[in-house]
Amino acid sequence: MLREQHGRHALLPALSRAAGQPVPVFNRPRAFVWVVLFGGVLAWNGCRPARAPTAQAPNAAAPGNEAPTCREAWCLEHEGMTRVLGVEPVVPLALVSDWMIREAGKGCCVPFSETKGYYAVDRWGKTTGPFKLGGYEEYDATECRELYFENAPNNPILYVSESLEERASPMTISPELHAEIDHLLPEDAKDVGSEYMRDSAKSLEDYRWSRAMAFEWRTAAGVQRYVAVGGDALVVFRIEEHPKQLCVIDENLRGFPQYRPTGVAQLDTTPEPELVFLESEGASWDTAIVTLGPDRCEWRAASVGGSTA
Repeated sequence: MLREQHGRHALLPALSRAAGQPVPVFNRPRAFVWVVLFGGVLAWNGCRPARAPTAQAPNAAAPGNEAPTCREAWCLEHEGMTRVLGVEPVVPLALVSDWMIREAGKGCCVPFSETKGYYAVDRWGKTTGPFKLGGYEEYDATECRELYFENAPNNPILYVSESLEERASPMTISPELHAEIDHLLPEDAKDVGSEYMRDSAKSLEDYRWSRAMAFEWRTAAGVQRYVAVGGDALVVFRIEEHPKQLCVIDENLRGFPQYRPTGVAQLDTTPEPELVFLESEGASWDTAIVTLGPDRCEWRAASVGGSTA
């Protein structure tokens, strides 16, 4: 199976390996796009560099009341969109409207910390709250504010500024389905990294499946079923008559379990579910989202950065 690395991730759809055909690579979108327009340069999601204040500028920011940076201004322009926070640590992840999910980025670190309360999202997309922000800590590695809450529940997968519709429920994996998925997993996706060596009371297979999740997703057209298996790669299947591999997310990093599916949620109004997972870069974690379509996964967003704490 071919893998090319352009950027941080490659998303590989399910194709027949027996056919011997090259596997196309779907790359995670870059965090920035340069666009040349009328000889000028626009950057960072269409954000234009702010003009330097002059003595004649009547609205120049007073000392101690600085104007928002270019990236903060972009975030503030999307005030009406739902704000989504990742976990471990709690930092900006995405901005969501009815039909769009956009990665938030560092420009949302201050605006997101000024929202009065957020709802906690559990493993199956159920929201509770809202919960009041308890405060934040400035973290120099991410140059962002890591937030914390008062009386929030344990182990949420996300925090959101608006409540969500709940569409998911847990699914039992039969022994037959278990065996079929095990057979379809790519060989490098079966690796579990060094953490398994510290938990050797479990068998290798049991340890791998302890970091998997299976769920049913309700839509107007019926019920869809999915299984996501974490480890040195994240592999997602849609369960029809037989498992259908939607994607493999793999950075080819070794020595630690860098992918852990944590839950599923309905973030926008489209019928497809958003799979939420943690990804590791060794010393840190961040939260990421992909949308599960009929035939492939679509990358949506990753949080500002992980904490080494």
